[in-house]
Order: sequence, then C-alpha cells, then structure tokens
Amino acid sequence: MGRYVELEIIGTKNNPGQWSNVWEAEIYGANSSSAVDEGEEEVIPAEYGISQNYPNPFNPSTKVQVKMKETGVVKLDVYNILGEKVLAVLDEELSGGIHEIDIDGSRLASGTYIYQLNIDGKFSQVKKMNLIK
Repeated sequence: MGRYVELEIIGTKNNPGQWSNVWEAEIYGANSSSAVDEGEEEVIPAEYGISQNYPNPFNPSTKVQVKMKETGVVKLDVYNILGEKVLAVLDEELSGGIHEIDIDGSRLASGTYIYQLNIDGKFSQVKKMNLIK
C-alpha cells in the first residue's frame, strides 16, 4: 500500500527557489495485502494509475500496484512486442485504494512485454517490463 510523504530539506548550499525545500514521493513496500490494519485509515488515491513493475527485469514473477480512486472493473493484460495478448492477469472489480497485483511470467519466454491497465473502459495505461530467464 502506498503512503504519501512530504520531505523538507533543511540546509542546501544552493537554494534555486522557493520550491527547492519541498519534495513529494510515494513509498511502496513489499506487502501483498491490500487490507488495512485496525485503527489505520485506508489511502484512497485522487486518480487512477499503475506503477512500474518491480523487480524489473524479473524472473519469474513481478508485482505492480494499481491505484483506484473509486470502485471499478479492472483488466490487466500482458502483450508481447508484436501486440499479441499473451497473459490475462486480472479481470475483476476492485474497490478504491491501492492494490498490489502479482504477474506470473513463468510460462512466458524471455523478452520485453507491455502490460496494460484498463479500468471500466474509461482509463487505460501501458508500461513496459522485461523478463529474463
């Protein structure tokens, strides 16, 4: 699950402007659960999106995080470089929040692949990943 963190840098040698001391980052862990600990508030992203897979390159599996601003039907498919669908990873409804999805590439050959996220037909995003066996 992602957490949003704001960092303030105190002591820079060269201060190029008023925004140089504010940084923003998303922190991701390796937990495969999208459940929330008791007493902890779930983070609902402001937009849809998919992270770069990690690890990348990978063998035989990798993970991606899907950001859902609201509940919707999520499709995650993997294509080879010729544009042929080689793997249907997910086709189900997910609630708003951040979800970690495993991609099993054990039946795929080494190479470069494209993964595509589609949410309710209104949002689509693609990224590239590399499988090395």
